[in-house]
Amino acid sequence: MMSPRIDIIPQWVINGLTSQDKIKFIVEKVKQNVILVLEEVLKPEEQADLIRESMLEIDYETFTGIELLTFNKNPTGKGFIRRKNKPNGGSKITIIAPANSVNILRETSSIISLMLKQNREGYTD
Repeated sequence: MMSPRIDIIPQWVINGLTSQDKIKFIVEKVKQNVILVLEEVLKPEEQADLIRESMLEIDYETFTGIELLTFNKNPTGKGFIRRKNKPNGGSKITIIAPANSVNILRETSSIISLMLKQNREGYTD
């Protein structure tokens, strides 16, 4: 498998897609070992559809699923909300990564730390 790549997608790109097209876009990218950083928080229905669709696509040799993290900083000071969506304005970022490519090291109200997984030779897959 190729080394993971990070794509940062601006809000205007994602907002131009239907919910179904967003899910298809995300799943196809993540299956290609792309870590997506979206300048948007997916709606709860979209998150559920994304999880459902990724579960249907699982192939234990090439695609083991996704990690879905949402940073939704709102004026009340609440920060990271994992697998939840509570839009209240402020910074909104969603990170979607292939489950076999990252380890979540830390989540706090101000930071998500991810580490790329390595294969036996010490290189990322």
